[in-house]
Amino acid sequence: MEQNTAPPAVEFGAHDAKHFPERSSSLICKQNKRANKMCAAQEQQPYEPEDQSQRISDGQGSANQTDEEKSAYAVAADLPDGGVVGWVQCVAAFLLVLDGFGFITAFGVFQTYYVDRLQKPLQTISWIGSMQIFLLFLLGTISGRAIDAGYFRVTLIIGFVFQVGGIFGASFSKTYWQVLLSQGIATGIGNGMHFTALVWLVSQYFSKRRGLALGISSCGAPIGAVIFTLMPKQMIPTAGIEWTLRAMGFLVLFNSIIVFIIARPKPASRASAPLLDLPAFKELPYLLFTVGMFFTLLGAYFAYYYVPQFGKKRLGLDDNEALTILLIMSAVGVTGRLIPPYIADRSIKPLRTLVVSIFLSSINLYAWPGVKSQPGLIVWVIAYAFTVNAVQTLFTASMGEVTSDMSKLGVRIGMVFTVISFACLAGPPIGGALVDMAGGNFLYAQMFAGSTMLVGGFLVALAKVKQSGLDGFFRISHEA
Repeated sequence: MEQNTAPPAVEFGAHDAKHFPERSSSLICKQNKRANKMCAAQEQQPYEPEDQSQRISDGQGSANQTDEEKSAYAVAADLPDGGVVGWVQCVAAFLLVLDGFGFITAFGVFQTYYVDRLQKPLQTISWIGSMQIFLLFLLGTISGRAIDAGYFRVTLIIGFVFQVGGIFGASFSKTYWQVLLSQGIATGIGNGMHFTALVWLVSQYFSKRRGLALGISSCGAPIGAVIFTLMPKQMIPTAGIEWTLRAMGFLVLFNSIIVFIIARPKPASRASAPLLDLPAFKELPYLLFTVGMFFTLLGAYFAYYYVPQFGKKRLGLDDNEALTILLIMSAVGVTGRLIPPYIADRSIKPLRTLVVSIFLSSINLYAWPGVKSQPGLIVWVIAYAFTVNAVQTLFTASMGEVTSDMSKLGVRIGMVFTVISFACLAGPPIGGALVDMAGGNFLYAQMFAGSTMLVGGFLVALAKVKQSGLDGFFRISHEA
């Protein structure tokens, strides 16, 4: 039997009927069902369940069975849902997220410090942070293709070298351009090479509980943000920025070694697959989802970069109080990455839960201008951190719902990452430019961020409607 390399399917619905020309209305593969429990309805061409099981188990089927049908059966025949090895992979993914997104999310600390040290305006400094996110997602297509082709460990090694090297390089940087090249570009390349790997790794070992598994692993982002915020807060006054960055580099290096040891990807055999799967954009649910996430992430990261500055400029907070706000924001993110995915796996499903989270994040951003005090800001960051962290977790878990060919999930994840990378690159600097243009007033930037997320929410909701129908969108069940 040819080794199946595709991550398990989230679900096969009506939009997948074209892959099953002989049983387009009789075979329904559900996310919750393991391979040996595939359900079938005998409406057009009856067939024996035992024959179906045999075809699944041997991975071949009849002579007139199409390759795509065989591939679909092969995917369904290997739907694990955790186990010891699976949860160990979740730990590996957790460490990857901690080192990557955790470090990036804590950039608000560096932005506050670099504004004074490098004597540059906010929007200029924000390019360092946005460049990290841009490259993290932009390289998703390349890393996703490499992973699908079987170069998982090579991709990890390249990512580790750039990531650790970039952090150490930043510790020796004295000018803005040196910091941009090291902390912005080098670490961004490193994160981009292994971010797709963590999503792909977890998706291989979880089906029914994939949303929860990705939620747990993605908790590395807020936990990492807390760690990488506390380290500068405690170390810069005594050790300086140079040794603070080096300490961070050693921590990332240690975690990288652990990941390399415990990561156990399944063998891949798709070496001849193309770099891009452009026909995917002809599938309306996938297209709407991709464009919707572009608008969503165009405004999502503004608050993380500018909350400390908002606290200092608009509320009169000192540096320590501003960093405490960022710490609270990062810590609360853990709940946003656990509770919504858990609910999604039990009944609502990731894509539908994602839509709700995007709309709630937009509402929070529209409410931000009403914050007039430090307690009010604390309440606001708690609410926003919960919803926006749910968005960041659920959008990766939702990709399977808008992907018809699960054997190409790695490439399709990478393609989405590449598209949204430009939103992540432009969003924070646009917000900074709006703040500077308004003479330090954050209102225009806050409305911009809230509006882009609102547009994104509508587009992602439409993707769900196209994927399951209007009735399916509002049907709260495990099969919807």
